[in-house]
Amino acid sequence: MINISLKKAYELSRAGLAKSRETLSPEQTISIYSTNVADELSAHSLSFAQKLDSRLNLVAATFQIRELINLANSSHGISSTMTQLAEVEAKLALFLPLEDSTLSNAISTKMEIDKLLSDDRRYTSTVEVSVIDGSTVMTAISLLRKQKAQLRDRIAQLNSEKTIEVTNDIIEAFATNGIY
Repeated sequence: MINISLKKAYELSRAGLAKSRETLSPEQTISIYSTNVADELSAHSLSFAQKLDSRLNLVAATFQIRELINLANSSHGISSTMTQLAEVEAKLALFLPLEDSTLSNAISTKMEIDKLLSDDRRYTSTVEVSVIDGSTVMTAISLLRKQKAQLRDRIAQLNSEKTIEVTNDIIEAFATNGIY
């Protein structure tokens, strides 16, 4: 058994998935002048079968690590922290479009209406106004960004501090495929 950090486990999982998606080609080139075509075909077949077996082991190891990651995320509070992060990101998504809009407060709105009413050449009887205070939006965005940063830092800290125990077979499956 080997202990690896959750961060390393994530990296192995991503690399394992990427490697397992690479195409294996069963086709081989054999010289038409070969004296023993049957032996060459047999050797290529065996080589392909070994590569395929190695990839199948890698897929199994990758998903074993993912299962261990999920268990560790749950037991170390990472899952709940990730849920909190998703909530903060959803709230931030509500406020961010308001950050760029022109936000006016009640005083500037009243001044705009008074100006329009005093202008004899006015061509409109309506005026666009914001019903929220810009400083409230900016304060909310600032607080949410701080919360987001704190939650991300907490997740990163837990991922680097917490470890999972993996079997030598799992490590060997990654090593055989040039990943570990």
